[in-house]
Amino acid sequence: LLYFAYDYNPIVEAKLVMPETSSVNYLKTNLGEHRIWGTNEVFPPSVPTCYGIRDVRGFDAIEVSDYMEFFKSPARNMRVKLRIMGVKYFLGHLPYSNVPGLLVHSPDMYIYELADYTSRVQLVGQAEIFVGGERKRVLARLMREDFDPRRSVVLWQAGDTESVRREGRPGPAGTATITVDDVNEVVVRTDVKKPGYLVLADTYFPGW
Repeated sequence: LLYFAYDYNPIVEAKLVMPETSSVNYLKTNLGEHRIWGTNEVFPPSVPTCYGIRDVRGFDAIEVSDYMEFFKSPARNMRVKLRIMGVKYFLGHLPYSNVPGLLVHSPDMYIYELADYTSRVQLVGQAEIFVGGERKRVLARLMREDFDPRRSVVLWQAGDTESVRREGRPGPAGTATITVDDVNEVVVRTDVKKPGYLVLADTYFPGW
């Protein structure tokens, strides 16, 4: 994307630019509907997209403010944030001793499978609805260690006065499985046991 290279468009085989390494093949085989969290030394932003691998950093040319505020917000327990985003693997170019997971692949990159990872799609029985006030209250609730995306969803609603109400009971309301997971389409099959909320942990933007 350099200005002086606009008229230079070489055409080569994809494998010469994006080689299929053992780590890439491992992720493509085992990642499923989940996401990775990688360091820039392993996967610069947007590169995993070329392999069909979902990265929490997404496509770096499109950064929705709400998501970036959540992504960059501090958390006492990083596992809380990773669960919400459906991260299954942490990637690094060196071995790490403080990753809450098990080393499952090396050495071209070190892949750790995180403990207690969750799916991008959940069918939950309760909604915690924050009415009025600043939306940062929702972010603060999501960062608390007692929040579990498998049991409830946090919503924000405009209002003149601040309040919080809960609808339904916490816990699963059934099961939800992604059957089609494409760039422009996601299809979810559900088995609903009681009234609840279907939550897809993907970035939302009007018009998408």
